[in-house]
Order: sequence, then structure tokens, then C-alpha cells
Amino acid sequence: MAVTAAPVRDVVVTSSPRSASPLRAAGTRVLPWLLALGAVCVAMVQTGVPLLDVLRYGAYLVLGLALPGTLVLRSLVRQRRSLVEDATLGTVVGCVIELVALVLTSLLGVQHWLRVWPALVVLVFVAVPRLRRHWRRVPGETVTILPRLWHWGIAPAAALSAVGAVRTLGVYRLPPADGSYYQDLLWHLGIVHSITRSIPPEIPQVSGELLRYHWFSHAQMAAGGLVSDVPDATILLRLWPAAFTVLAILAAATLARELSGVWWTGPVAGWIIAIVGVAQILPVTAYVNALSLLSFSQTYVVVIALATATLTVRALRGERLGAGWILVGGMLVLASGSKPTAVPVLVAGAAAVLVVGLIVNRSWVRPALILLGIGAVILPVSSRLVSGSDSGSKLSLFDFMEWVRLYHQLTGAPFRPAAGPILPEGVADLSTRSVEVLALVLVTQFVPLAAVLASAVAFRHRRVRKDPAAWFLLGIIGSGVTVYLVLSHPALSQLYFLSLAVAFFGPVLAWAMAAAVERVPARRAVRAGVVAGGVALGWATALVALHASPSVASGQEHSLEAWTRAILVPIGVVLAVAVVGGVAVVVLRRFGRLPAHVGVALLVPAAILGAPLATSAPPVLEGMQAFVRGDALPVVGGLPLPEGGGAALDWLATHTPEDAVVATNRHCASGVQRDRCPSLAFYVSGLGGRQTILEGWGYTSPVGGLQVATRWPERLADNDALFIDPTAAGFAKLEHQFGLGWLVADTSSGPVSPRITQYATPRFHAGTVTVYEVDGRPGRQ
Repeated sequence: MAVTAAPVRDVVVTSSPRSASPLRAAGTRVLPWLLALGAVCVAMVQTGVPLLDVLRYGAYLVLGLALPGTLVLRSLVRQRRSLVEDATLGTVVGCVIELVALVLTSLLGVQHWLRVWPALVVLVFVAVPRLRRHWRRVPGETVTILPRLWHWGIAPAAALSAVGAVRTLGVYRLPPADGSYYQDLLWHLGIVHSITRSIPPEIPQVSGELLRYHWFSHAQMAAGGLVSDVPDATILLRLWPAAFTVLAILAAATLARELSGVWWTGPVAGWIIAIVGVAQILPVTAYVNALSLLSFSQTYVVVIALATATLTVRALRGERLGAGWILVGGMLVLASGSKPTAVPVLVAGAAAVLVVGLIVNRSWVRPALILLGIGAVILPVSSRLVSGSDSGSKLSLFDFMEWVRLYHQLTGAPFRPAAGPILPEGVADLSTRSVEVLALVLVTQFVPLAAVLASAVAFRHRRVRKDPAAWFLLGIIGSGVTVYLVLSHPALSQLYFLSLAVAFFGPVLAWAMAAAVERVPARRAVRAGVVAGGVALGWATALVALHASPSVASGQEHSLEAWTRAILVPIGVVLAVAVVGGVAVVVLRRFGRLPAHVGVALLVPAAILGAPLATSAPPVLEGMQAFVRGDALPVVGGLPLPEGGGAALDWLATHTPEDAVVATNRHCASGVQRDRCPSLAFYVSGLGGRQTILEGWGYTSPVGGLQVATRWPERLADNDALFIDPTAAGFAKLEHQFGLGWLVADTSSGPVSPRITQYATPRFHAGTVTVYEVDGRPGRQ
């Protein structure tokens, strides 16, 4: 028989006509979310977002995604959970349906009719009698009501994360404004604009070339703009990161409670994925974040993967999904076009269940095979259509070390990612020193993951080992970490496999914490005290370890001995505390001073929450203090817009047709046009929102370089001739080939011939930028 989750105590009720929650009880659950929403609105206004845009986008999320998606979810999946958990999964279902609707409306050329699909779904669920039951509880149906502490526990984590996201990206000003931008943001914004014009989208900077990239997260942003009428730049730079960071927190909380059957694991998982992270007690910081504000596809795929895993866990534990497998398949399709990491790791989890199930429990086999089958169909299709990349990957060990500064300090090796045949160049000779350097760098990168190993002791129980969900998650996390170790990519894209594995740490660690704490034979108050004691112990230990670490003196940056001391001393402190604490627990247990299982119940919270909080809490508190004081956001580096570029590009976006094709002489990120410059100019396609004949090509090179010659030299020559040596034939050629209609000339990029006015009329000028409309006057003949 399949293993089923333990029931959730104190939150499961049987619905009856008289069992509706009193208004006061509902209010105490809603209040923390209203406070969180208020904080986010303040942060939005502080960073230039009109409050009306926040309200319109919020209405879109609730009425255009969550509501229709939740209705469809409840109609296809028999067993309900709480309203918040159903709405979390329902929002992902809404994203799946929305993508289908966006593709259909785009193919028909009626993208602005996209806002109709939520109304159609709602209308069906109102008009069809058999579907009306999904609006409310049905008498006699078992449903879940989460306790008030669940809401008060997770809403602050959501608020802190959303406010942090808004303020982090708030350093980039909303149009129209001059300023500096991280180039990826404008590149992503160009893709969003491109999707509003056509699907499949073109490369925004290269007219006529199809985009080979995982663009489904951009499609979600584009759909949000089409439905809510909020500017795409506002969505990408402010609203979307905040909303989907919160959705990721809720998805982690939903999976955690699904795994553990204990309500409080939801807030714990939410705090882990959003705020706590992992313990960074070493002088070398390891990147082990699940969410990235500068990688929208990563945030999006985390939400989708957690939701997919939640439904899969239900099926593995014996719940019949039936038509719900359609939703799982849709989520996997959505994941495949959001990031090429998700489907492989989820399939790896299913494969782990299949192998163990053939030995332990044959009832696991069927759902594992279904997931494997869906993945086998999706992977080859998505790899050709939406997961393509211009830069390939290859197998080699530990290539991530190329991005670790310590590796270069100790070896003197140059930065050459994906160059070594097996090992990075600096340790390829496997000399004694190379092996020591290799081991030391690996320690710095994987000690922060020690919480996962510490929590493994909670899964020593036979009941957990017989649970298919445990093997499913082991396969997911194990495959993500393994790929990170054995794959190399010129842009460190293998990191996203590790990041997706880290996204599952929150639910898994919360489950481990429940497995440890719930075994303590004591009252709830005593268990809470044990958790608090474990958190305090972990926090104190991490602080001692941080202060005990000897600093590496100036002039010793290349000393292996100095770095070895600096890294091993804090590890020794942690091990010493663990040994002393373990001995103390054993002695007290022998004299009957402590209840059973207290040692593990102390260790797990210490590793999961206490130690990480010692390093993650201070910057979060500092950021919140700055938010409360209303401090001005810092000025950050990036690629500056040309003088007057903000106003000119805003005019272009608001005064030209959406399908206008533009030529620009700005290809280099800054300065004058020159060979081998960083070709990262995405201003016209990003902030201007228009398709360009050829803008920056740095992210389109087959070798992944940013300072390489263009793949379209003839097009480049024809494009630049419009500005340097304009002729009627040159204009006619590009009009015929690409539908050229407008020019954006930047004199800071190079000289602009005065004869250009013979073929185009200046419509707007600011600073060094002039916008021209190509015309058909007789002088062109």
C-alpha cells in the first residue's frame, strides 16, 4: 500500500452549512496579508510605481490568474487543500492556461483579446451547475483551514522578500529617465516586447531571426501587460519580481505541508527559501540561492517546479490524480520553456522513485512512469523549440571553480571557463598542492550545504525511508547537485541546476525539522522550547565560528596555508560545539533530565535556522531599517543611457506603431562604435520597445562572446550606412527586407550625416539622440 501523509492536526474540518468561519476569525487571517500588502505598496511608491499600476496588476494576478486557475485545479484534482494552498497551485495552473491563450491570440493577431480568457473560465464555472460546487465548500467535504499562526508566520517572510525585491531593482529607474541599467534587464525587456508582437518571438535586436531561448517567463510578463495595461518596464523592474518571489514562498510552504502533514512547516520553508538561506560561516562566500532577481526564468521555474512536485507527491503517496495529470503535464511544458533545468531534475526524481519502487513498493511505479513518460515527450521537443542556447555545454569536473576567486588566487590560473578537458586548468596536474587546493575550494562551496546533511539524521526512521516522496526529492536534489559538479558552461549556466535543487531545501528541511521535533515525547510548549533552543544554539555557534576565523593578512592572499587556517578554524568550532553538545545530551538523557530524541531535535533547527540566520539576518534588518527610514536608494553601476536617451526612447515607445522596425547606429554598450567592443546595446529594443534591424549582438554569438564580430556583417554595413553615407538605394533595400520605418541616431556612437534628412524626417530630439521617421519623399528617388 502506498504511504500517505500524516493528517494535519487542528486544521482539518468537515464542511457543513453551519461550519463557516466567523468573520472575526477570517479577519485575523487576512490582517497579516493586508499589512504585508501595505508594506509592498509603500516600497512600490518609493521606487516610482504609481499606486494605480500596483492595484491594476494586483487585480490581474487575483482575477486573471489565481481565480480561474484555482477553479480549473479544483475541477481536475479531487482532494482540496486550504484556500491559500489551492490558490497557490491554481495560480500556476492559470499561467499554463494563459500561455495557451497567449499563443492562440498571437497566432490570430488579436493579442489584446487575451483578457477575455479568465472571464470565459469564470462564466463556465458559473453557468454549468456541476461546476458551481468548486466555488465553495460542499457539505460533508473535508477541507483544510490553516491556523492563524500559519498566516502570521509566512506573511512577514513574503513582505520582507517582496520589499527587498522592489528596493533591489528600484536602483534602476523606470522610464522615462536617463540612468544606468544592468544590460540583462534591457535584454529581457526587449524579449517581453517582442512577445507582445508575435509568437514565436524574434530576436529583438536582429529583425527576422527567431529567438532560441527559454522565453516563457517573458511571455508571462507580456501577458500581464496585455491584460492589466501596466507598462512592461514597470512589470519587469518592479511588480513581477515581487509577485513571483511571494508565489515561490507560498509554493515552498505548500509543498512543505504536503510532505510533513504539519502546518508549521509551511512558514519554516517559506522563511528558508526567502530569507534564511544557508549558513555562510566561511571567509569565502558560496552562491547557493534558489531565487535570483536578475534571472526571471529562474524565479519562474522555481514556482513551477515546486507546484509540479506538490501534485506529484500526492500521486506517489496514493492519491488518484486522474485528470489532474493533465495539469502536471501542462506545468512540465511551462517549466521546459522557462528554464531547461526543471524537467531533467523532476524526471531524475521520478527515476529514483521508479528504481526504489521496483524493490520496495510496486505501487510507486505507476505514477513514476507517468511522470517519466511526460518528461520523455517534452524534453526533445522543448530542447529544439524553447530551450535552445547559442553556447553549448560539455562534461568536465568542477568547472564552477572558474568563478571562485580563491581558486585563481591559489593557482594563478587565468579565467578560462569550460576550457579544461576534465578538471580546471589550475588543478589539472593533480599535484599535491593542486589536490589540496581542489579540496579546499570544494569545502568552501559545500560547507554551506551542511544543513542538508545534518537534517538527514531526521530521515533515519523507517517510515520516512518507505515514503516515495523522500526518494523523489532525493533524486531531484541529488541530480541538481551532480549536474553542477560535472557540467561546464561558458556562462556558468550549470549553476541553475544547483539553484533549483536549493529551492527544494526549504520544504525538505522543514519536513526534516518536523520529523525530528514531532518525535520528542513532550507537550507542544516543550517542543517549541527545544526548537528555540536549537535556533539559539546554531546562531551562537555561527557567530563564534565567524569571529574565530583568522583573517588572511595582506600579502598572504596566495598562501595556501593562510587560507587553510582561515577556513578550517570555523569548521573546527562548529564540530567542537556539536561534539560537546552531543556528549551533554547523552549524559543528561542517561540521568533522565531530557526526553528522548531531544539531541536530534536540537541539532536540526540549529543547522536549518539558527546558523544561517546569523549571517542572513543582519543585512535583511539593515535593508528594512533603510526602507522604514525612507533612505534614498544607492546609485549603482551599469551601462549608462546616452544623454537624452531616456526621453527619446520613451517618445519612440509612445508615438510609433507597436510593429515598427527601427535602425540604430548604437551597437556598442557605450562610447563610439568600434571593433570588438562589448556589443550590449539593448536600449532601442528594451526601453524603446521596438524591433531593430541590428542593435547589440553580444548575446547572439554562437561562441558566447560579448566582444566578437557580428554574425551579420552585411546587415551591419547596410544598417550603419544609413547614418554615415545615406542613399536612396540603402533605405529602399532595408525597407524591402525588413520594413524599416524609423531611425534612432546617437551622435555619441559616431558621426551622423546631415544628408540623412533627405530620406527621413526628424520627429524628436533630446541630448545626443534623434528619432527620425523614414518617409517616401521624391528626393529619395
